[in-house]
Amino acid sequence: MTDSDRPFTVLHATALTPEDEAPFRHAIALVAAAGGRLVSVHATDVLEAELELPEAMPVMRAWAQARGVATETVGSVEHQRLLQKGAEDPNTLLLQAIDEIRPDLVVAGTRARHGVDLALMGSTAHALVRQARVPILLVPAGHPGFVDAETGELRLHRILVPMGDAVAAQTAMDAAVRVADLTGEHKGELVLVHVGDEADAPAVTLHGGMGWGRRWVQVHGTVVHEVVERAEAEQADLLVMASRGHDSLLDSILGSHTERVLQRSPCPLLTAPVTEG
Repeated sequence: MTDSDRPFTVLHATALTPEDEAPFRHAIALVAAAGGRLVSVHATDVLEAELELPEAMPVMRAWAQARGVATETVGSVEHQRLLQKGAEDPNTLLLQAIDEIRPDLVVAGTRARHGVDLALMGSTAHALVRQARVPILLVPAGHPGFVDAETGELRLHRILVPMGDAVAAQTAMDAAVRVADLTGEHKGELVLVHVGDEADAPAVTLHGGMGWGRRWVQVHGTVVHEVVERAEAEQADLLVMASRGHDSLLDSILGSHTERVLQRSPCPLLTAPVTEG
């Protein structure tokens, strides 16, 4: 997923609101675990805006102190802060920044919006899922996620992965394992959920994720309802879904399965773009 000549890069799409604290924590913790580079981006069409973007090092020092580690031993994280200003829609500006930076992962917060509110107000999270062809971690507003706020520890023990067609299922599985490997946790569980007939369940291969167990769950019903219900029942720390953006007229009207799950997800959601062929 990464170029061999550059570090693992996380783009943190910051809204500069109190709800952004949890996504920022996740971005910092994942970059620190991977030993990579963090780029915080705030996109705005208010051209005269003079805004201060958050800094990673004070957060890391506070985590070190909470863990009883000498703050001078805290490793540095390369952190670039970028204010993306222009006359275009902020979502367009953000997508332009993603194209320029080419991150390996985008981290952002989201609020659930429904019906007319979603259609009129739009949503950065939905724009990212539809158009950004990179993995995206979305942390719901009000949810602490899987990064401890006091210590910065990655507490990721159960990942739920819906199984669609063979290509989508393997894409989601690979993305889940990459995150699992970053945590250094060796006793987690991948819950693989297939909605439909058992005979149609795809075969997937577990690449990496040593020590992580796999458990298949077969259910019947509608995909969005069953995935959300199962994520709640399993108390999943993370939900991972493959995404093709909008690939049908119905998707453009109702939203893809991934977008509809996003509106109701009880935990952070990682989307992984499907590469065909």
